[in-house]
Amino acid sequence: MRKLGLAAFAVLVSVAGHAAAKPVLYDCSPSSGADNSIVQKQVLIVHDSETGEAFVNDGVVMHVYGAPTKAKIASESADWVTFTWHIERLKMGSVSADLDYRIKLHKPDGKMTFSLYAPSFSNQIDDVGRCTAKSAKAGKKSSKK
Repeated sequence: MRKLGLAAFAVLVSVAGHAAAKPVLYDCSPSSGADNSIVQKQVLIVHDSETGEAFVNDGVVMHVYGAPTKAKIASESADWVTFTWHIERLKMGSVSADLDYRIKLHKPDGKMTFSLYAPSFSNQIDDVGRCTAKSAKAGKKSSKK
């Protein structure tokens, strides 16, 4: 997962690098995360609060989409930000499921709550964890569409 994390960092920074503002990279670790799980050990989020853009990446996102996906900023204040994203049709054995993810991050100390809801199964996973914030330096914009 560390190789994915470093590759994801490069892709996310290049995607967010087009903005004039300095995006923040959050490297998040849900406490129950695992490599082969719908709750991953590492979730990377690039957030530009000036433009309101956010992108998320983890093993599930890479498996389904092959690249980071856009996240919504559900709410934001000086101390809190909540990111949400949706995964469509994740194949799990003989069934496919849609997944709704949410990370609520307390910016001052990096504590986060993590929620995953699978509407098809009426299941919800709630977890806690930590995110570390790093300044995402602008890179070259990816030429891939």
